[in-house]
Amino acid sequence: MLVARFVIVLFVAAVAYIMLLIGPAWWLTDSLDWPRGWLAIGALWSAKLISGLWLLRVDPALLEKRMSLTAKNPVADKLATALIGVLLCGWFVATAFDVHQFQLLPALPGHVSLLIGLVLFVLGMALIMWAMLENTFAVSVVEVQADRQQTLIDTGPYAYIRHPMYSGIILAFMGLGLVCESTALALAGVPMVMLGFLPRILIEEATLRDGLAGYLEYLARVRWRLIPGIY
Repeated sequence: MLVARFVIVLFVAAVAYIMLLIGPAWWLTDSLDWPRGWLAIGALWSAKLISGLWLLRVDPALLEKRMSLTAKNPVADKLATALIGVLLCGWFVATAFDVHQFQLLPALPGHVSLLIGLVLFVLGMALIMWAMLENTFAVSVVEVQADRQQTLIDTGPYAYIRHPMYSGIILAFMGLGLVCESTALALAGVPMVMLGFLPRILIEEATLRDGLAGYLEYLARVRWRLIPGIY
């Protein structure tokens, strides 16, 4: 059943990526001929496939938790999660509009934007996977997982920043923006995560501070949330 659910998630993700990125471009240009857009979708979908297959092998419990929805989450957490979803969807649509209509900032030369974009994307996904490797409790809902005997994780990337998965998202979306040849939306990925994810970050930290042994000391020891030395 877990494999079947994963296949469904992959299918839904592919449809969503195409609708959000290629759909607006098609509407603006009356054409599906956007190689960079399709490449960005391919990279993102491939990363989802690879990370899912990897979790299926090394930590199926985490994969199942990350694909599970729960109705018991507080309203504040649901709203914060909805905000993240709206921001990510808006980023895809805005990228298509910037590339095909607004061009707010000059694009980097083709081979430069492609190379830098792919490197940033791979680094971002690698950071996300590293965080999941270190932290089997990195689920998509905010809760202290007493049923899995959750403990404090302060190794790997968590020794330097509190929310390395979100930091990985910053790098990944900067990379995708450059792959699509939208310098403006590549740069917008930084404040989008730093500010748009802040409500969820605050809820996570409050939940873990109140319910996870040692987390208060961890907050004092690891000062930076997303970017060492900056934020």
